[in-house]
Amino acid sequence: MRPGPLAVRALGMLFALSFLAPFVPHASWALVAGLAAIAGAVLVERRALGRVRVSHEEAASFVLSLDEEETIAFRLATD
Repeated sequence: MRPGPLAVRALGMLFALSFLAPFVPHASWALVAGLAAIAGAVLVERRALGRVRVSHEEAASFVLSLDEEETIAFRLATD
């Protein structure tokens, strides 16, 4: 599973803010809290997406000609 665009942006912002850690002593704790918040959000999203089931229905077999475009009908559904 790949991370969403918001998670990547949030991690990038934490990375940029991490340059403050040597100059502001308490900034490291804020960075740890931010990382924990992002990890928690990713886990919640993973759990929600893990419940989604994708199913499809199609014919038992297909006969396709070479070098010709064919239309194949199938049904894709989620719960």
